[in-house]
Amino acid sequence: MRGVVTVEGQREILPPVYPYVFPISDRIFLVRRFDETYGLINLNESPAAKPIDIAFDDVIELDEFERKPLRLIFEGRSTQGYMRYTMISSVDGSVTRIENVVGGVPDPSHSWKTVSKYARKDFWVFGPEYIGFNVRINPQTPAHTPEINTADALVVVNTDTGYIERMDTPMQWILLPYKGNIYDGVWTAMYPVGNVKEGLEISGRPMLLPYDETGAPIESSFLGQPLIGMVPFVRDEYQWKNGLMAAEIWALAYADGDDLTFRMVEAFDFDMANPAPPSNKLAEVSDVWLGRSNGDDVQDLLTEEERASAYGRTVIDKEFFAVKDVKQSADAPHAAYSLPEWAAFGIRADPIKYRNVTQNMQSARSFFSDAGTDTTPQEAVNAHHASGIRQSIYNDPSAVKARAQAALERQNEEYLAAARRIMSGAQDTVYDNATLQKAALLSGGDIVSFYYNKYRNLPDVPFASKICGKFGPDSNECQTLQPWLNAYWAEKERDRQRELERNTARAAGDAYAREQAMTRKSYTGPKKPEIQYCWSENGFWNC
Repeated sequence: MRGVVTVEGQREILPPVYPYVFPISDRIFLVRRFDETYGLINLNESPAAKPIDIAFDDVIELDEFERKPLRLIFEGRSTQGYMRYTMISSVDGSVTRIENVVGGVPDPSHSWKTVSKYARKDFWVFGPEYIGFNVRINPQTPAHTPEINTADALVVVNTDTGYIERMDTPMQWILLPYKGNIYDGVWTAMYPVGNVKEGLEISGRPMLLPYDETGAPIESSFLGQPLIGMVPFVRDEYQWKNGLMAAEIWALAYADGDDLTFRMVEAFDFDMANPAPPSNKLAEVSDVWLGRSNGDDVQDLLTEEERASAYGRTVIDKEFFAVKDVKQSADAPHAAYSLPEWAAFGIRADPIKYRNVTQNMQSARSFFSDAGTDTTPQEAVNAHHASGIRQSIYNDPSAVKARAQAALERQNEEYLAAARRIMSGAQDTVYDNATLQKAALLSGGDIVSFYYNKYRNLPDVPFASKICGKFGPDSNECQTLQPWLNAYWAEKERDRQRELERNTARAAGDAYAREQAMTRKSYTGPKKPEIQYCWSENGFWNC
């Protein structure tokens, strides 16, 4: 049996006579009776429980804001399968029912496991006092149809009073992936502003705004420009249909007079409650395009040799961003004027920041006959795709190895040419010794002879050993240095013999000294006098 007492337990508020009690406030309680029916007690009116008709499947506690007592909503089903939510006011105990709520089940026409596992919520908690529900008004179709994604209105309810405060444009549910992982994200509700105005590549795309704590669209500005909407972009957009929406990249739309300025941010790294982007990281653009490259056109941009490579032989269309008209920054006011009009980016690959935009435009210049003239986003995307293929060819391990070998051959040719100039007297530097050594190891022949005759006292054993190891012990190159090697090793042998003789004499002297020490008489000092100690014990003296 359950009842209600104060926290200190000193005063009973409701006697323990019910199987279930939930305090909605300190005066209003929901109780379950023994006949499994529910009643509502309002101590402001009467301690008796009044019958209450609530058919529900689950009780949800709205405790996101740690308000006490906890707010309750009761979840159930309406006649056609839509959701029904019931709320009880903590002020006067009045009951509010929201019928035909849209949501709560995954879209049956969409097979993604994300939507099945993390189904969109039926409601959205805006703040400590407000909650919103998307509803259908007089629905004519069952809930388990694609039309479930189409709501007629948003109902905003005060969670303290239970009163419906207003109705508004339906919420738009959108999935925000976590760090680019479309299978790991959260659903959130946003206010649909409308579509981007005509005359742009981005025209017709939906714009959204986050909600504030009262359920109204948030107001924000940046550098004096008001934020009028956020345009979501996601990879593989063709998979999102029937009202489902996701955002991996936001294009923040700011009013710039009669024009729009867009600033690009990654969705997972963006604070929806405070949509003010960092000015030092973003590129400001006047238009945005999302589409796929054209494989045939990309191949046309490649050279014949590049098309013959494994990377250029078959080109598959890829999805890219393209942005237009980079705004100039203070540190590079001239950067974009000689560049193509559009810059392309790989989705999830290149953060769309000012320096990256400029760099991508510069890398695309070689694909256009006259950089800075009008280009289309499709041309920019094709050029960016071709640039990526060219980079892949350049970074291929076989290409890296070939470049390293070619560089080594050029360096060797420079050593040989410098050696010839030294031998002819046309070049004389402090690096002659090192240059001649490297050239001699490369080609041998008269360079070895010249080096030996000029630097007869300078050759070292590693160099001579390398010459004989490369050209063979019977080669002219090795025979040229062999007399010097023989004299070197003969002197080393003489040094070894002299050191051996010194060590032998030293060992003999040490042995003689040990023998003398062992036969010498040991010294004996004067004998110390003996001292007797005596004591008396039982009449006898002991010493």
